[in-house]
Amino acid sequence: MMRSSLVRPATSADAEAVAGLDRDCFGPSAWSRASWADEFARHDRRILVCADPVVAGYVVLIVPEDPRDPVDLAR
Repeated sequence: MMRSSLVRPATSADAEAVAGLDRDCFGPSAWSRASWADEFARHDRRILVCADPVVAGYVVLIVPEDPRDPVDLAR
């Protein structure tokens, strides 16, 4: 039986896997580890990962303070 992947909020424990996947996908234009640490620390960011059980994908959402404004996709 095929297992489906789980999309869930990322935690700080996922930071290294997300940064590694970013390097694999974007090479020289990938965000630095420091940039990822900043993203994980920001209150206006939501990072979601797809994991089964390892991180196989991610998305970064910029959530505005005003709920009437759209959410932006950062990465």
